Amino acid sequence: MDEKDIIQITYTTKDADTKEIIEDRKEPLLLQLKNSNLPDKVKDTLKNMKQGEDKEVFAEKPFGERQKDLINVVSLKQFTSNKINPFPGLIVDLDGHRALVKAVSGGRVVVDFNHLLAGKNLLYNLNVLKVIEKDKEKIEALVESQDMKGEIDIKEKKGTIKLTDKGDVKTATQRKNALFIALKQFLPELEIKLE
Repeated sequence: MDEKDIIQITYTTKDADTKEIIEDRKEPLLLQLKNSNLPDKVKDTLKNMKQGEDKEVFAEKPFGERQKDLINVVSLKQFTSNKINPFPGLIVDLDGHRALVKAVSGGRVVVDFNHLLAGKNLLYNLNVLKVIEKDKEKIEALVESQDMKGEIDIKEKKGTIKLTDKGDVKTATQRKNALFIALKQFLPELEIKLE
């Protein structure tokens, strides 16, 4: 499998020590290994899998160790000035960094900037449903992933997609924008117009 191929997978992520399910992705997910934020060990395994194949992968602390210096105390004013009412368990963006609110008391908020899965050994159950190698098939899969239908005309590295069914009118513009972004991300070498 090439890193530029688009694959359709389902997977389950578990805490390897407690067997607690962290994520159970039953809906097929389209991804491209070169643009994926999956741990390297999972990407390497997927790279060697074939369509229809299932594998289990153990990843030892793929998001690193928990670091005590990434747990900070922040003034409650930093939250209230942004109209945020912090509470334990809330995930917030602070200065461009994601943090988990651990505690709130006395005008102070304890936030944890560690990755939510830091310090955990993970077990991934992977299922490759489909490997998509040809550009036209990649475009078809991306169009379908946005609940749209279209006529695709592609020659060389240029093409057009004439959307014939945009699905729900209320969300059509949003899904069309998401499709445009996905096309640029997955197929940056192609020049594609949406009509």
